[in-house]
Amino acid sequence: MLQPTSEVSLQDYEAWLAGCALVKPRAQDIQAYPNAFQSGYTVHDVSIDFSNLGDVVVGILQNLEAAQKMVDRVTAMLKKHGNPAQFAMDLDELLELSVKESMSLE
Repeated sequence: MLQPTSEVSLQDYEAWLAGCALVKPRAQDIQAYPNAFQSGYTVHDVSIDFSNLGDVVVGILQNLEAAQKMVDRVTAMLKKHGNPAQFAMDLDELLELSVKESMSLE
């Protein structure tokens, strides 16, 4: 699926859960929980002006096994972090880090 913006969209998650490879510009700039937008690891990165879109799509089609591994990686990540117990542990860790940072600023 081609996502024309470098913003998070529910369609990104829908595409992944449907088993689609995601092509997105500047995915590395997106901050999300979990960190699902990792260029070359979970997302196929394309130039912001789409000048290399053809090359990216051809690369995906020439190596469907690698593209499927990326989809499998991100799907597993979403399922893991979608678990309420895992979410609670992650949230606890983030809150603890936030408290430590705020205490060090004082």
